[in-house]
Amino acid sequence: MLVALVIPTWSEQDKNIIINKRKALAKAQRQTLASFTKIKDLQPGEALWLYSHGGAGTFAEMSPEELAGWLIDTVNMPKGKRLIVLKGCQTGTYAKSAQEILNDEEGYEQVVVAGFEGEASRTTNKGEMQVRTKTQEKKADQAGALAAMKATREAREKKLSKDEERVLASQAQSQARRQTLYQSAVLDDGSNTFVAADDRMARRLLRNEEREEKQPAQQPATTGEGSDSEGFSMEEDVQTDETMHEETATSMEFTDQ
Repeated sequence: MLVALVIPTWSEQDKNIIINKRKALAKAQRQTLASFTKIKDLQPGEALWLYSHGGAGTFAEMSPEELAGWLIDTVNMPKGKRLIVLKGCQTGTYAKSAQEILNDEEGYEQVVVAGFEGEASRTTNKGEMQVRTKTQEKKADQAGALAAMKATREAREKKLSKDEERVLASQAQSQARRQTLYQSAVLDDGSNTFVAADDRMARRLLRNEEREEKQPAQQPATTGEGSDSEGFSMEEDVQTDETMHEETATSMEFTDQ
């Protein structure tokens, strides 16, 4: 289930970012789009995606404590094991705080809350989730500088004026930065956080190295049938029902315009 949380007092621009992308996001993640009033009807183990704006310490204008209280007391989220995804900017640390609070409540001990790492998170028109991290910002700066140098060299070969040269270099730099700044977001099972695709691979390699260092050299590796997966598996927890429907609801807190 995917629920878009829109605050009535937001600017029209902020509202439309969520409203215009919610259908594409729900379809891409194979979630049923629903009103927040339907959260109480979640099935056992069904994942809950909340889509809204996030920031330093808030998500949908709520602190982690307020979000946990809203889920339990206001919308009556069913108890039991569940993955909650907070689709919004800067929700990585926020999600961990919200999970700690929920896990302290009876019946919600097995709830896992996943957020998005990085400075910003966005959704494309096709529903693809992307993040911007400090690593990507450095790569974008490098790509922009190289593109500007190339454009300058080509302008000089064509004997263009200095003003034309500067314009072309600036345009090339901006385009290269935009193309590099954001990267596809994928779930890192080890931390239950959505990270840039390149970062997930690096994290997995680091965890494997750490496990190998801890394993005694003389002890052979076991080959039992157990699973070494970490955290929730998105393959297990996302819903495959692609049926889309919208429900309109208004309240003092949210609106599904």
